[in-house]
Amino acid sequence: MNILILEDGVGAIYLTEMLKDIGHKAYHAFSLLEAQDIWQSTEVHCLIVDLMLDPTGLTDDEICRSKCGCLTGWIWLSNYIFPEFSHMRDRTIIVSEYIEELKKYCNESELQGVTLIHKFEGSKSMLGRILEIARMLER
Repeated sequence: MNILILEDGVGAIYLTEMLKDIGHKAYHAFSLLEAQDIWQSTEVHCLIVDLMLDPTGLTDDEICRSKCGCLTGWIWLSNYIFPEFSHMRDRTIIVSEYIEELKKYCNESELQGVTLIHKFEGSKSMLGRILEIARMLER
């Protein structure tokens, strides 16, 4: 399975290697622009996205809606991925310490299908969801 990880922290490097070790192709992007390049050039089956990212690449209006970068990952998903690729909702995992802020910003229907994992819950929840997505795609 091809997994795009959009995360600007060092932990994403370890996650990328761990996913490769268990047989997935993992692509790591530090920025929205890198993620967009990977998204456009690679068939992506699963997205792992952090919310707090540098908003470079967003319009002024999108930067404002990102709450000064706090929800940048969500703006990228909701404006650039979900409108045309709504099937990716159930293949998207948001891992962030800003999950509660996202829930306040969005209504329930906007988050429908997306897996939300608080960053401090650890990788066990995330790996479990990745395995579920891989099984879903095998059917």
